[in-house]
Amino acid sequence: MILYLCTVISASDLGGVMVSGLFRPFVEVYLFGPLLADRKRRFTTKSKSGTISPLFNETFVYYLSSRSDPEWYELQFVVKDYCFGRSDRLVASSLLTLSQALDLGGSAPVRLPLTRRQAQSEAGWTVLRILSQRLATDEVAREFVRVKTECCSAAGTTAVAQAE
Repeated sequence: MILYLCTVISASDLGGVMVSGLFRPFVEVYLFGPLLADRKRRFTTKSKSGTISPLFNETFVYYLSSRSDPEWYELQFVVKDYCFGRSDRLVASSLLTLSQALDLGGSAPVRLPLTRRQAQSEAGWTVLRILSQRLATDEVAREFVRVKTECCSAAGTTAVAQAE
């Protein structure tokens, strides 16, 4: 078993977002890849009230099979605005492959650009359509399709994360 630590340090300049009422940003971190059906794939930071540059400094632990290759996995960072009584609003997202995180220094902080919607190629949409046919029987496929559909479709905000 291989242990990977991911620390969400902060987000900055979320001010491009229309802040109406109370703004409570938080980050969902998903790990996507093979051999994860029986493992925890999603972690969430605590929400931070009334700031467009929240400091999180929260560490999450992912366990991967020793047969795994970091090239097979990606970390999806999704910044949302907490909304009590209704679904949380997408603020921005970013993507980092596990191999990129390790190539960029492993335990060194990595600054990720956040975008409102991520571009998706036609091949990517085809993969999502194929996976969507497995939603009733495959929990991993269901989560992957939901997150990718929510995040895909460009704002210049940034976040800092660290993966080891």
